[in-house]
Amino acid sequence: MSKQLYNFMLNHAEEIVTTWMEDIEAQSEAIYPNDAERREAFRGRLKGFIQETAKAVIGEEPSLTDWAQLTAMDGLENQGPRFYSVEFFRVGRVDLWNRLSTYFKEREDEISPLQVAEWAEKIQSVFEKGLELVNQYYYQMNEAQLEAQQQMMVELSVPIIKLIGDIGVLPLVGDIDTHRAKMIEDVTLTEVAKLELDVLIIDMSGVPIIDTMVAKQLFNLHHGLSLIGTEIIITGIRPEIAETAVRLGIDFSKVKTFAHLQQALEQKMNIQIKK
Repeated sequence: MSKQLYNFMLNHAEEIVTTWMEDIEAQSEAIYPNDAERREAFRGRLKGFIQETAKAVIGEEPSLTDWAQLTAMDGLENQGPRFYSVEFFRVGRVDLWNRLSTYFKEREDEISPLQVAEWAEKIQSVFEKGLELVNQYYYQMNEAQLEAQQQMMVELSVPIIKLIGDIGVLPLVGDIDTHRAKMIEDVTLTEVAKLELDVLIIDMSGVPIIDTMVAKQLFNLHHGLSLIGTEIIITGIRPEIAETAVRLGIDFSKVKTFAHLQQALEQKMNIQIKK
């Protein structure tokens, strides 16, 4: 099924890019309204990004370096960072996922929610990498904007993915400091309410360590979600984190946990099927 999804993304890349550009332009001014050549070059780069993203679903490594350098240079010389900001990538990810959701719905008897979750993580990873690389090269070209761009990168690190029904997944990757933990708390509460999720699974398999303050923010998030009727499940707590939690007296006993994301999804899907 991965190969079929790959071909679908390639065949609909132009359509996805058209929607992406239209949605961005609906939020601000037109992209290169008086320069058809630059506009088409811009469209071509977005199409190339979708094509590279498609590689991830079949297990190939996307080649983003050249694309990111050209994109960053274009942003610096012409449009500025707003066309390569967190919001820009968020809109693109949403437009792509909306198109893929139609594909999944048409094949719901053939594709499992676990497979959808796996593809979603791979696609999210490419978008995160794309944003990271573009900003990295943009920083090198214009160090004065480093602080603002770093803030944008942090905001993208709260990617809630709605899977099927009322279940959502929040995959966390990298170090979580107190600032990022507070942002996760604030953004997650808003997004969960917007998506009307009954269950949110937070996968921490990509988080190397947490401290007491970060754990406190996670418990605040657990409490806040409980108040709006959303169940929170944490998966992938690494042994190092578990050891640190015990040493610091952090109590995870009130939070439902699983070793792996797949286990949580299987249990919640079984419960939904029984209902």
